[in-house]
Amino acid sequence: MAHLWQLTKANAITPLTDLHFTGNAPTASLPAQSITLFCLPAVRPAPPSYQPDLTICKYGDTSYIGAGVYSLDGTGETKSQTTRQRRAGYLSCPVKNASNTVDSFNITCPPSASGWKVQVVDQATGRISPPHHRRRLEDHVA
Repeated sequence: MAHLWQLTKANAITPLTDLHFTGNAPTASLPAQSITLFCLPAVRPAPPSYQPDLTICKYGDTSYIGAGVYSLDGTGETKSQTTRQRRAGYLSCPVKNASNTVDSFNITCPPSASGWKVQVVDQATGRISPPHHRRRLEDHVA
């Protein structure tokens, strides 16, 4: 709803009937060479919804799992990799900012209990982070 006021020929500002509308574009028929003031209520932006979206894919797989899955325990977004001794296993885990605000993410690779060395490779630069490294990723709204 918009409140309307109009300047009259007598140079007075008088209220008009409120304008009810749907959507975000009010329309009104106004007299030629008139001055009309539309007062619209303030709209509050949606609060930030911090939402990192991590997907995961084993090397050689053709699709990722976990897109649009948000769990605290990894349900629906977990993959395991088995390799032979002295062979590397690769998992691709891109993270996407699925929130409505700019955010940053920390990717942490803790030491493996079974002696595996875990590293993060930045696909954009090819840089390999040291084992057990914490990497901060800056991202923008998707």
